[in-house]
Amino acid sequence: MGYPRAFKEKVLGGICATCWKEWEDMEVKVINEYRLNFMDPQHREMLQKSCAEFLQIP
Repeated sequence: MGYPRAFKEKVLGGICATCWKEWEDMEVKVINEYRLNFMDPQHREMLQKSCAEFLQIP
């Protein structure tokens, strides 16, 4: 999943590689559970919000 550059830099600057790997595993579950479609801006926003919540990024 491609995140906006500013968001991705903020996330990667504040977490460890292990945490990011844990998110990548959870990301698949979130995508499947909510049947997210990356063509839909609201779905991309939902995934970004889930990422921030999972990693506890303000």
